[in-house]
Amino acid sequence: MLSSAILALLVAFGPFVIGYPGEYRGIGGFSGIRSNTQCNNHKIVTSGYPRIRGPRTLDDRIVIVGAGIGGVHMASLLKDRGYRNVVILEQRPEIGGKAYSQFYRGVWNEFGTVFFSDIYDQTANLIKQYTPSFRIKSKADSSVRLNDNEETTWQRILLQNTRETNPQEGLRRIVAQLDRYERIHRCLFGNYSSELMPRPTPDVMYEIRGTVLEFLQRNDLLLLAPYFRVYLTTNGYGYTNETAAIYGLMWVPPPVIRGTLTPENGFWLLEGGFQVIVKEIAKQRNLDIRLGVDVVQIQRKNGPSGVYVTYKPKGSPAVLTDRFDFLILSPAMNSLFDIVDFHPKELNIFNYLVNANYVTSLVESDIGKRTRDPQVYFNQEIDQLSYSTYASISFYHAKNNITGDDYRLGIRENGPDGRSQETTMYYQYGLENPWAKDIDSIIQSKLLTILKRFDKTNPRVLEQIKWGYYFPRFPPQAADRGYLWDILDMQGQFNTWYIGSSVCFESFESVVEYNNLLMKLKH
Repeated sequence: MLSSAILALLVAFGPFVIGYPGEYRGIGGFSGIRSNTQCNNHKIVTSGYPRIRGPRTLDDRIVIVGAGIGGVHMASLLKDRGYRNVVILEQRPEIGGKAYSQFYRGVWNEFGTVFFSDIYDQTANLIKQYTPSFRIKSKADSSVRLNDNEETTWQRILLQNTRETNPQEGLRRIVAQLDRYERIHRCLFGNYSSELMPRPTPDVMYEIRGTVLEFLQRNDLLLLAPYFRVYLTTNGYGYTNETAAIYGLMWVPPPVIRGTLTPENGFWLLEGGFQVIVKEIAKQRNLDIRLGVDVVQIQRKNGPSGVYVTYKPKGSPAVLTDRFDFLILSPAMNSLFDIVDFHPKELNIFNYLVNANYVTSLVESDIGKRTRDPQVYFNQEIDQLSYSTYASISFYHAKNNITGDDYRLGIRENGPDGRSQETTMYYQYGLENPWAKDIDSIIQSKLLTILKRFDKTNPRVLEQIKWGYYFPRFPPQAADRGYLWDILDMQGQFNTWYIGSSVCFESFESVVEYNNLLMKLKH
């Protein structure tokens, strides 16, 4: 049965196919792990989720650092609980964080969060509550450029991985491994409603050790490896041979892969901008958000003396210090080492975080050469870390379902203004500091290279965003120690909650789900 949130979406947004309800994370029957024994031979015994400390009274002064979806959503939840003194400090001149959208030539262009999928039930609730006029549009297939002259689709690549000449037999083998993955997932974690499952037992932690690819290899699930590559690598979330298995198991549970086998492929585009949702939450809840604030130092004291935040207000040379009772941090924790007086216990965990950087560029140019679909992955570039341009999407065409020959040949063009130029978002991913002068020159050069390759003449970069500390995550050796659950146990111990992508997964849905989990666990 579909969850109530998804049923509401069906009514509000019209018919589209959903593979599984987003709230049902653990699915299955029998396990294939360790000699094909049944689940009851690997009995799931967990202590459940811990009770965590939070603000002591409704009059406590609470400061949230960061006005992305994590910080804004958390402030709204605290307001629901009756907390009266919540302030958000944001360094940027506007709210939204990595949910950054710009309206240009008749469409919202997404610089951060892009897609909506089957598991976004919490996001669906927010859309229904705050932006009910938004519509979800089915996402067309993506073109994959194998090289400059050869083009295919992800579906063909996924089937080719089975090495079957008969597509039906190839699909049957994929479904068989997906069924197996469902059973294993259920046996390891049972049923749970949040993205982060309760702390696994030691033997389950052993089963999920290592990288995503190693987990798939151990469990004879390699036909699913391309799906994990699509969800992880092509979205800038790391490679399957270096990303800890737990992130794949959290972010690509069986319902996500099952959704790709539905007629609508399990993905949708949001007609309105994701940033608009964040702004609407802030506006409708009348949240106290202070923009352009540069936080210089945060000192926490045990007992009633509280949390002291030193900051530079917008447009003022003054340096001020304010006292609060409770602190909530949403930026990447490893970006705060020079600001927050982290306790050795916190540093013992957060020091292990690694991350990459992400660059998104909105470019207007002449049409040049096109693929079959308005979203393109440059397959030969995906595995190159040094800011190669590995993906692009024309949001006007994607959100208006202009694909196939209509897109390739320019039959249906090209925005409400009728101009012949196209506007396209380009994505680059790398490890080096993107603000460094020598690295910036590499970024711009590689963007120009892909434009020239496809004859995108007269290019003009309308806006370029560099996202530092993209997807802060624990590498396998740290994830295997259970640090994600250690953070959950530590919540509130130092007058502090940690939210955002450092403690879950970097997606709009993930940070919302983690916030909801914290509010459920607060005592």
